[in-house]
Amino acid sequence: MGLCFGFSSPATVALLGCALGLNSAWVGAVFQNVGIFSFGGNAESVLDAVYLVSIAALIVTLLLIGFLEHRAGRLLARPPVLWGSAALTALSTALMPLGALEPPEGPLIMAATGVLSGIASGVFLMYFGMALSRVSLREAVGAVAIGQMASPLLLVTAVALGAAPGLAISAALPAGAATLLWFAIKRIRAASSISVIGLDDQRPPVDADERHQVARLVFRISLCVGLVGFAHELMRTLYIQMDIATAGAHAYALAQALVGAAAVIGAVLVGVAMMSVKTLSMPRLCYWGITFFLMVGILLGPAPLLWGPLGSVTPYAVNQAAHSCFSLFMWIMSAALCQRFSSTRVRTFALIRAGWAIGPLIGLLLGRFALMAAGLAAPAVYGCMLVAVFAAFFAMGAVFNERVLMETMDVLPLERRERFQDRCRFVIERYGLSEREGEIMIMFAKGRNLAYIQEELFISKSTVSTHRQHIYKKLGIHSQQELLDLVQAADPYGK
Repeated sequence: MGLCFGFSSPATVALLGCALGLNSAWVGAVFQNVGIFSFGGNAESVLDAVYLVSIAALIVTLLLIGFLEHRAGRLLARPPVLWGSAALTALSTALMPLGALEPPEGPLIMAATGVLSGIASGVFLMYFGMALSRVSLREAVGAVAIGQMASPLLLVTAVALGAAPGLAISAALPAGAATLLWFAIKRIRAASSISVIGLDDQRPPVDADERHQVARLVFRISLCVGLVGFAHELMRTLYIQMDIATAGAHAYALAQALVGAAAVIGAVLVGVAMMSVKTLSMPRLCYWGITFFLMVGILLGPAPLLWGPLGSVTPYAVNQAAHSCFSLFMWIMSAALCQRFSSTRVRTFALIRAGWAIGPLIGLLLGRFALMAAGLAAPAVYGCMLVAVFAAFFAMGAVFNERVLMETMDVLPLERRERFQDRCRFVIERYGLSEREGEIMIMFAKGRNLAYIQEELFISKSTVSTHRQHIYKKLGIHSQQELLDLVQAADPYGK
């Protein structure tokens, strides 16, 4: 079932949130500043090369997990895989500065550390996503909000300490994230008596409409986060080149502190709003507020060119904070889909996260290409700005617009709303219906008639009628109305 397991543990929420915060801080500390690479004279080129290889390896890893979900699930179910991914991430982080060595050692180290860090971080994300899919939506929102608030604050500490201490802290972050996540998984498993990572409960959706719905929503969310990530990374690349990089680590730390303050406020507002949803007006308000915040962050891009005294620190901080709030909102949407469509949670999460990584990769490549071709000339910056604005507008206006938001909200596993599929599966398991009987029972519980079921399942009307008789006999009922009452009264969460 996997939507809501009837437990509420602040400790579990805190463990999950801090694990996400540590992992996100690792990404920023390693790939969003040149601090740990300052041991060599070509720090920026080494950082770019390692980041490109790492994000490419991350995308390939997530796509493979998504398309080989059952094999990947069996692999992830082995505890050493989590610890191995943490160890590989720490090792690759510690070795990354050696990429500044002369060829052939330097390029080989850059390639190896990029591949190892990409694969390992992809595995960690899958563990985190599967853990989120096993808690209630309220707990998932709380965990992600904690992670979004903790990440920039941890990053400030790592950046402000300098090269050597920053490298040591960055290498230690993955181990801390894995440890916290492992304890969270143990608590979830103990409280719910379920396998957090395994695929024992996974069944293909029996309803064709449900299959189409989950595929459509996964595609929409993946494309949306990809486009917004593209716009964000394109603008971040330009900001870094304007004056963040030349201003030094302290200016970057200041920018991250501003990001942290704004992200804390945004995470609290979005988190509280999404945890207290009673009407659709609240999600709409969050959606339009985040969309407006994203546009402001992007439109502030050319401000340092138009007014030099402003500098890039403030626009950079606004852009980062806006993307942080957007990420929180999309984390919630992703967790909701994994909870609601638990039978495809591995593929759902892997494909969404792959789209989340593809966008920034393209944004970085385009930003670097524009800078190499034209430098910081105003036409190049304005051109990139227009591309970023169009991508963000298209993402929020066409791909994940208000209509798609409402469709997503319709399947959110809100605690105030018992899930129809959960009740049906509870009845199927309790009364021992066969797979075919369960499929037909769900259709009858939806109010479908014999003719509809016959056409949908390509079986004769007499076969449907026979199955109905067997279902009614096993359930001890005599009519479709009694079936509806039975499903409505089912309590899969033991409340």
